[in-house]
Amino acid sequence: MEAIDKKITAVHIELQEYAQSLRFEQLCEFSMNNLETIPWEKLNFQGLYLIEIKNDLKYNVFKEWSEEFCFRWQDPLYLRRWVSNPKKMRLAKHIELNEWIPLYIGKSKRIKDRLYEHIHLKLEQPTTGLKLKVRENMQNEVFRVSFINIPTQNYDWVMSKFEKILRDRINPIIGRQ
Repeated sequence: MEAIDKKITAVHIELQEYAQSLRFEQLCEFSMNNLETIPWEKLNFQGLYLIEIKNDLKYNVFKEWSEEFCFRWQDPLYLRRWVSNPKKMRLAKHIELNEWIPLYIGKSKRIKDRLYEHIHLKLEQPTTGLKLKVRENMQNEVFRVSFINIPTQNYDWVMSKFEKILRDRINPIIGRQ
């Protein structure tokens, strides 16, 4: 068992180093009023995706922006509807108010399908997702999608590690983990 444990440790270290080198590739920007800008045909692969929200420039300080965003995101209409909520610990790690704020990082064997769910799922559907289209208070927001194509036969084993490392580095403000 000791020999196997050493091999697993070596692979674990190699995976961590590889994950540190991963960078998201920007795909597109979209709003709920302009979903045609999403090139769905380019998303037929497995890997990781990042959804960001554009800073609307109403605020100069991240704390002010995040308070207003959280107030809208956690509107009673959307609570307890299989929707992930903002995480205080991750919000606290953001100091600067940048042009783009990381909203959500996820993994999927079919990124195209999962992104479609984040946009089009209905509130009543028990699948967890951002459910952006049904959120009346998010209709005027601009979102950006980025991705990392990671073709691997060991999806279940490696993708969770990559997702966690990138989540810890980028600190998306919404998510379950």
